[in-house]
Amino acid sequence: MKKFVLATVLSFSFVLSNAQDSLRHFEFGATFLTANNYNRPFFFQNNNVPIDFMKGLFFRYTKNRFGFRSQINYSKHYSSGYNQNGIGDVITVSNVNKNFDIGIGGQYSLLKKKNWLYTFVDLSYRNQFSKGFNYLSGAGINAYTNSSTGLNTSVGLGFKIKTLNNLYLSPELGYNIFYGNLKHSNTIVSTGETFNYNGIDKNFSPFLKLHFTYKFK
Repeated sequence: MKKFVLATVLSFSFVLSNAQDSLRHFEFGATFLTANNYNRPFFFQNNNVPIDFMKGLFFRYTKNRFGFRSQINYSKHYSSGYNQNGIGDVITVSNVNKNFDIGIGGQYSLLKKKNWLYTFVDLSYRNQFSKGFNYLSGAGINAYTNSSTGLNTSVGLGFKIKTLNNLYLSPELGYNIFYGNLKHSNTIVSTGETFNYNGIDKNFSPFLKLHFTYKFK
């Protein structure tokens, strides 16, 4: 984690030190909306909430048809009464899910003289943590913790739309490819018996994001 954050900071500094043009190539803003594919409950944890608002910060520097980008995102949400599809008679009584990722990437304009259509690739460190209580038929109430840590690659297509003055909206449609380490612990409350599981976590899912940025002059 420390090495990845250091690499992100160094890459950001390198771009700033090599930028010779005016500040109008710099954009800073927020990831206003993230729509995730709500597709994978695993060990009583959902991959993501269907829609997140104001999830993180977004930076972009562009020169000609090439661009450098970085982002940091964090979300926290609570849920209860969720039926775990495909895992037997399991009902989540209550849980809290936290999702953090930080990453860098690049983009390339597909049009020679226009920058409103581009493709992008992002690489990020991602940690997802979940804990709560669930009811499992035959075992009663269980307390669990679930942590998934690894690298996420995002590829996709984006559109840059100018609104007012130097304000831009950038909707992006892409696909997440996640590979990491999964740690799960489950304790039966009535007996105190604990079960632990370590394994590989893989997930492939589409997403839609909307960045809102200000372009500096």
